Amino acid sequence: MTMPLGWYCLSEQITDIGTADSKEFVVPSDGWLRKVETVIAGAITGADDVVTVSRNGSALAPTITIANSGSAAGDYDFAEFYVAVRKGDRIT
Repeated sequence: MTMPLGWYCLSEQITDIGTADSKEFVVPSDGWLRKVETVIAGAITGADDVVTVSRNGSALAPTITIANSGSAAGDYDFAEFYVAVRKGDRIT
């Protein structure tokens, strides 16, 4: 499926969701942050993992909780946002 005109998608991998890590994206053009999605490659063996999304260092709500119980490769979680972003903003 093609993206609507003016939409874009940025992606990155975190090696181990259970270990503190962060990835940073630079917004390529003015627009809106609409959704952040996660897909895990294997079961989580510890506690639930929480992904916090930030814009320019300020945490956004909601967070994404990836549940330990019943987790398996391919589990999909997401958070929807409607946050204005400007070219050059940093999304972490």
